Amino acid sequence: GFQVEAFRRLGMRPCGLDIGANSIAYARNNFEKSNFYCEDFSKFLSREMKFKLIFSSEVIEHIVQLDEYMEFLYNNLETKGYVYITTPNIDSDLVPKNILDWDVFNPPRHVQFFGPENLKRLFLNHGFTVKKRFRGPKA
Repeated sequence: GFQVEAFRRLGMRPCGLDIGANSIAYARNNFEKSNFYCEDFSKFLSREMKFKLIFSSEVIEHIVQLDEYMEFLYNNLETKGYVYITTPNIDSDLVPKNILDWDVFNPPRHVQFFGPENLKRLFLNHGFTVKKRFRGPKA
């Protein structure tokens, strides 16, 4: 809800999507000027909504069916639209030598792990063009 509200304040018409009922309830109660959907990818796809920007933060590492997720992104994106995605970087120098000591490594909560190259390959294989990579302060 916080990110949706930030985009709304910038003049966009955003909406939020989550499968967590508690998250959506919180967002609806605190950010009433935006729309929030508590549903899975396939149900949201049936809405046939298109976006110039899809902001997906800390989601992909939770997804078991990556092809379904990538299809969701591709089919909800306008032509010449952008996907901005964040996910932990397993290739980061900040990841402990013993990966079991990394607070992010916690299956089954996180089921996918990405570095820059395999994430780029995933997007290219699903019809996207990678424009830019941003580095964050965390792994």
